Amino acid sequence: HRFGSQLSAAEPELLSTSMVLSDDGLVSRTFTAAEVLRLVLAGSEDANAGRWFSTASTETRSKLAEAYALEPYPSDQQMDKLARALRAPSKACVRTFYQSMHLKAMELCGHG
Repeated sequence: HRFGSQLSAAEPELLSTSMVLSDDGLVSRTFTAAEVLRLVLAGSEDANAGRWFSTASTETRSKLAEAYALEPYPSDQQMDKLARALRAPSKACVRTFYQSMHLKAMELCGHG
């Protein structure tokens, strides 16, 4: 997995790659990691109040979306490494990012 120093290399093709969130055989709904993150952040100011990543720089949010696109279910060790690479306050802050992305993905595919 490419966390840490490799996060600084921009990979626009990765962020524009669509992920299938739902497919019932008739209709497939796809969203990029960047689109899912944008929708997570589109919530109310109150909803974003406790989310470290909501006030992080655009560069940091892009790196989070890249990390999510690479591995949407990282191990604790991968979250530790990502937290250090992004200088997040804690691994719990990174975990909150992933939980928020998972919840929004479920909502987008009709499970929320």
